[in-house]
Amino acid sequence: MYRFEVVCRDAAGLHTRPAARLVLLARQYAASIRVRAGERSADARQLLALMRLGVGRGDTLHIDVDGPDETAAVSALRALFDELDALG
Repeated sequence: MYRFEVVCRDAAGLHTRPAARLVLLARQYAASIRVRAGERSADARQLLALMRLGVGRGDTLHIDVDGPDETAAVSALRALFDELDALG
């Protein structure tokens, strides 16, 4: 199992467009990917669940990845979050 944290830098938080990109990426892997923000958590494959987290700018996301292709999933997730930070 891998765990890492990212801070949401987008002024609008984790809104629909970056959340949808996260969902599309998560669905490419067999590994379980959970996103936690505060006391709430969501399956990264479920757009509405991610939106319900209510992530705003400056919030810390805790990402848990567990499964057969977790190493590849973590690399792809880190790249996605780095790209989103660059855009945010």
